[in-house]
Amino acid sequence: MNECKITRRKMLGLLGKLPLTTISAAGLLSCNRSKENKKQSLNNKYQVAIISCASYEKAELMNAIHQGWQKTSPPEVKSKKVVIKPNLVEYSSERPINTDVRLVEALIQFFQELGAREVIIAEGSGHRRDTEAVWKKVGYFDLINKFNVRLIDLNYDNLHVIKTVSYKDSLIKELFLPETILSSDLIISVPKMKTHHWAGITLSLKNLIGIVPGIKYGWPKNIIHWNGIEKSIIELNATIPSHYTVVDGIIGMEGDGPIMGSPKKIGAIIMGHNALSVDATAARIMGIEPDRCTYFQAAHVNKLGSLKAEDITLTASRIEDIKTDFKLDPEFIHLKST
Repeated sequence: MNECKITRRKMLGLLGKLPLTTISAAGLLSCNRSKENKKQSLNNKYQVAIISCASYEKAELMNAIHQGWQKTSPPEVKSKKVVIKPNLVEYSSERPINTDVRLVEALIQFFQELGAREVIIAEGSGHRRDTEAVWKKVGYFDLINKFNVRLIDLNYDNLHVIKTVSYKDSLIKELFLPETILSSDLIISVPKMKTHHWAGITLSLKNLIGIVPGIKYGWPKNIIHWNGIEKSIIELNATIPSHYTVVDGIIGMEGDGPIMGSPKKIGAIIMGHNALSVDATAARIMGIEPDRCTYFQAAHVNKLGSLKAEDITLTASRIEDIKTDFKLDPEFIHLKST
């Protein structure tokens, strides 16, 4: 028998060429997110704001968030149930692994001032079986009493099964997903700007893996890995897309991310209503060419937004003003822009 070999890179390159099969999600979803994203694009362009923010000092953060919100096409927050989805993985006093709690605190205050009915912080760590253990160490528990918010570990939330938007050859035709996510009015994705040794780069699109519950699918979310990380990222974002993204790019991580990398100072937050366009902009800031990232390509082909610079309107700083080249895992050197 002839042996057929294919490299991992070639296999992933096929991903962007595969069409998604649309399967309606269950009725628990409180709004049609794909229609909302289309309404928010202006003149068929996606608005993304790069806002300089040199530190996590409260006044500077609040000023930056206000600027970015006003310069993009944000969703209506008043009277809505808002879920903030940060990126929480592991604790280290030396490495910027997680979305900084000070940025999340500023966002809670901002959304409460806009009249949100409720603000919830929700995450399901894929590395730690107990997300609360990470919360405690990085200061998230302090937010409960300070702002009267709930912290929900999505790994252990009540679950409801929904049919997914999936590739024809996908292992995932339906998923048990947390009630907190499915009953939300707005999902605000707040990732840390980092490199990743399995996906090359991790920002808003990949941040959605945290909604898959470990209590059902194990650690590190085994169904995601069996199905293929890149493919699963696209299917999740097609099924339950976020409404708005705020990337923590004040201090990011380069090298052996998402846990063992080194701190990288950027001094900005990147904001916008379309996850792919925000991620593509953040990638360019990191010295990465977005169309070389396979799951970015697949998201673009499957109309989850655009990674093309000509489809994105930068409404504040320019990429050139803030660009900071990131060191990548050796397997992903090909992502570097030339």
